[in-house]
Amino acid sequence: IRWGRGEGLCTNTMVDDFRLVKTPAPKPANPYPPDQVQRIADACENLRDYAMVMLAAYAGLRWSELRALEWGDIDLDTGAIDLTRSLDLDHSTKATKSNQERIVPTLAPGLVALNLWRESAPDVPLVFPTSNGKPLRENGWYGRRLPAIREACGIHFALHELRDTYASILIQTGIGEAELTLWLGHRSIQTTRDRYGKLFEKRKAALVA
Repeated sequence: IRWGRGEGLCTNTMVDDFRLVKTPAPKPANPYPPDQVQRIADACENLRDYAMVMLAAYAGLRWSELRALEWGDIDLDTGAIDLTRSLDLDHSTKATKSNQERIVPTLAPGLVALNLWRESAPDVPLVFPTSNGKPLRENGWYGRRLPAIREACGIHFALHELRDTYASILIQTGIGEAELTLWLGHRSIQTTRDRYGKLFEKRKAALVA
C-alpha cells in the first residue's frame, strides 16, 4: 500500500505504523557424535527402541516416518529405504512432510541394528510397532520411553535432532546440497542451507586446508 501511494494509486495511510516482523534465525544443526548416539541407543530398554534410535541417527527418518515404516519398505541387504508415507497423530496415513517419495540410504550402524531387530521383531508389517502390533503413540513413547532413555544415558537428546548426525556424516563424506535435500525430505535446498550451511562451510575450509 505504501508503494501504491507513492505511485499515486491510493491514499491509504493505515499501514504506515506497521513493520515486518524479523524472521528468527534458523536453529543451527546439533549433530550428536557416534559415541553419544551409541550411548543413547544402549540406554534403550528394548531392541525395538535401540533400532529406532539408530535408524533415526543413521537414516535421518522423522518420528512420523519411523512410525509408518514397514519391513516391505526396506532392502535389508543394501539398506535402501523407500519412503512413501508417514503417520499423523491419529494414526491416519499421510504423505511425507515434503510430499515426495524418496529413497533413503541407511548408513552401516543403522542397517546392522535393523537386521538385529528383524530377527526378533513381531511378525507384523510395521517395523516399530507396539506390543499389540499397532503404531507407536506420541504420548506413550515421548511421555514415558523418551524420559527414561534420557535419564539412563545422561543426554537430553531430541529424537528429531538425531537427523543432524546423519546429515553431518553425509556432508563430511562429500555429499552435495541437492542430494542431502532429497534424502532428508526437505522442501527446498534453502531449508538445507539454513540448517546445515555451517557444516558445509567447515568441510570446504577443511578441503582448503
